[in-house]
Parts: sequence; C-alpha cells; structure tokens
Amino acid sequence: MDATGAFQPAGFWCHRYVLAEDNEMAKNKAFQRVLHNLDSEFGWLSAGTALVNLNAEEVSHAPFYKVLKPDNKGHTFYDS
Repeated sequence: MDATGAFQPAGFWCHRYVLAEDNEMAKNKAFQRVLHNLDSEFGWLSAGTALVNLNAEEVSHAPFYKVLKPDNKGHTFYDS
C-alpha cells in the first residue's frame, strides 16, 4: 500500500499465446498485449502512475489451437 492506501504491486505473472515467426517476435507481441491490457484495465500507463519492465521467463511453442482460444487477460499480482 502507498501513502494513499492504494495497492502497489511489486510485479505480476501472466501468459499469452501469440502467433509469431520466432521467439523474439513472440515476446514483442505478448508484451504489447500485456501493456495494452494493463492500460485499458487500470489506466496506470497512460496516466503515468506506473513503470513497467516486462521480462519473458519462458518462450516455447504451443499447439496451434491455443492461438484460436480467446486471449487470457488475467494477471496474478504479487506484493513482494
């Protein structure tokens, strides 16, 4: 919590399935989806109230049908 009582996450975990030619393109596409979702859901980025540093812990091939499923927009936030 910050001085105003608002929750200040230390980080979060999420996953995305994207269609890409290589791992680097997959990371970039996934990062863009995550940033767009965070901003549309919370408004932190466009308001300038949060800095986000995204890291991909794992990039791997997934079955093609995973790309056809609706995007998972969930995040698991943690505070330490």
